[in-house]
Amino acid sequence: MSMDLMLIKSANGSFLPATQADIETMQSLKLGKAFGCTLTQLRNGKFHRKAFALLNLMYEQMPRAQVEHNGETIQQSFERFRKEQVIRAGHYHTDVTGRGELRLEAQSISYKECSQELIEQIYSDLIDLALRSVDGYDSADDLDSVVNQILGFS
Repeated sequence: MSMDLMLIKSANGSFLPATQADIETMQSLKLGKAFGCTLTQLRNGKFHRKAFALLNLMYEQMPRAQVEHNGETIQQSFERFRKEQVIRAGHYHTDVTGRGELRLEAQSISYKECSQELIEQIYSDLIDLALRSVDGYDSADDLDSVVNQILGFS
């Protein structure tokens, strides 16, 4: 099993998850099991956290798809929502399904597959999308300021 996590080194030398998604992934790991790890210093972890904070804000404030399945209401997951917002912001690749249908795949924002310049462009385009989709924000600077406040950035 392989997974990518973003970790931040704390003052006591331990590594802590950087985003809510990283926390959830770490919580899913079994206690007492050994895990190997390869560390790579990331392009700009602070900016990566901003992108996820913006996506989390959008997830909390925008309507999400839900359907009934076998008598149970199923609501769109954060992962699916994140991918759809990246696609709506214009960052995707096209593919064709086995049925010959066009499929849009979201641009990965993982460190391995997304340069600093590209994540900055995606963030900017997500800000524009959020301004069109979420009430209460007057400008890109206003929304960026809210994201910075959420993260405790100056």
